[in-house]
Amino acid sequence: MTGAGPCRLFGPGLAAGGVAGECRFSDRLLLVTLAAGIRVECALAAIALGVAGFDQRGLEFSWQDAQGRWACQVTAAAAVAAVRQTLPPRLADAVAALDRVEPRQQRRRLLL
Repeated sequence: MTGAGPCRLFGPGLAAGGVAGECRFSDRLLLVTLAAGIRVECALAAIALGVAGFDQRGLEFSWQDAQGRWACQVTAAAAVAAVRQTLPPRLADAVAALDRVEPRQQRRRLLL
């Protein structure tokens, strides 16, 4: 597992506002550890990547499993920077692609 960053996990059985935790990545897995020692993991191949946060500068890693839909959001600027540095190549490439697309969408939203 690579470096960790603070996150907020949303999913089945969790509070509507999510639960604070810490996310870590390996070459094949995302692992989220919550304060109560609960661990949730997902294969990187199952993750959909999106933006998160009010300013949409954060990252959201979401997936679906037998229990329902999950989303791990990293929104604090320092945490986003730390997580970006430790992403496995598969996700790092996806984040880079998102960075290229998102600024154009933001400009379009501002013009409207």
